[in-house]
Amino acid sequence: MLRRLNIAGAILSAVICITLCATWARLLPIRDGIPLRGPFADWRLMSLNGRIGFDDRPGRNRIIDAWRQEGSERIAEWRRKISRTVELYSAWEASRSPEALSAYDAAEAAQKDMSDVITAFADRDPRWKPLATHTLPIYPLIIATSLWPGGMFFLFVRRRMMLRRRRRAGCCLHCGYDLRATPAGDSFLSRCPECGRVSAGSVAGL
Repeated sequence: MLRRLNIAGAILSAVICITLCATWARLLPIRDGIPLRGPFADWRLMSLNGRIGFDDRPGRNRIIDAWRQEGSERIAEWRRKISRTVELYSAWEASRSPEALSAYDAAEAAQKDMSDVITAFADRDPRWKPLATHTLPIYPLIIATSLWPGGMFFLFVRRRMMLRRRRRAGCCLHCGYDLRATPAGDSFLSRCPECGRVSAGSVAGL
């Protein structure tokens, strides 16, 4: 059971390592990164100067678009108020009545209030907001995820070489006991006198 878990962990670690390498290579020539979907729809996967991580450019772009749309509506309303103020001023000049003057003063005050609103709105320009970026160096991640499968591969090659040496030397494949002086009948039934296991190497030296 433990061996299966070890193999499964090594395979998973190798898949993560390969994914990191492929993602890093995929993102190297791309400045905009890869937009993510699902719960991370407002983020993108990006790579920069040997680091890999996430930033909120898609969400920031949506905020900028909404800000521009709202700004266009506010500016259109401000222009309508200016036109209304000009019209009321012309009416007051023509009539010189207190009612026209009162209406003109109210329109001018509304225009000034709208100007203040637009100024405050422009100060909230999200284009100057820095990106929320979360990155990690990619090289340590690749090295860390390659240690497990690399170690498993090294142990596998080392064991294969050891079994080959024991088989050529006529030793037990399990414990390494020298079987060249051990009498053997049927090679498939020969057992090592040291560990008691059936060993194909018991007849290698005969």
